[in-house]
Amino acid sequence: MCLKIDDKLHPHRRIRIAKRPLIVRKDLDERYSHSTRERHYVSPYYPGGKNGTWKCGELHEQELAKKPTISGRSSFVYVGLHSALPDRIQVGDKRLWAVIPAGARFYIGRVRDIVSDKLVVFDDYNKMLSYLGVSSLGAPIKATNPQLYSKLA
Repeated sequence: MCLKIDDKLHPHRRIRIAKRPLIVRKDLDERYSHSTRERHYVSPYYPGGKNGTWKCGELHEQELAKKPTISGRSSFVYVGLHSALPDRIQVGDKRLWAVIPAGARFYIGRVRDIVSDKLVVFDDYNKMLSYLGVSSLGAPIKATNPQLYSKLA
């Protein structure tokens, strides 16, 4: 998978660091093991890969490149934990809630996708709220406004 960096949100191609948890969505395919009677999720892009299996409520981590790959005028990030802003088109069987924790490093892409070095997925909205220690969420910040994002990273 590949993220094309939104240069408006990343001046000089600098990575951002989350000042507070960021709510995103993670598209995954759902699987059920009849032998263990457990449900689990796999990436539609790397079903058997290193980050192919996802457990809900667990912190997943993957190192990001220190600098993006540059091709012409565009910058790309290939390695990392991919997610998307909540209103992006769904790719996998299931669209799960996810949190990029405070302190995580991340890039925002041109098509409302995100790649980060830390991500926690949830199959239940209330479990995510409990993880965050809140009973509800406020209004979302629009990704198209770089000034608002400066409050988060």
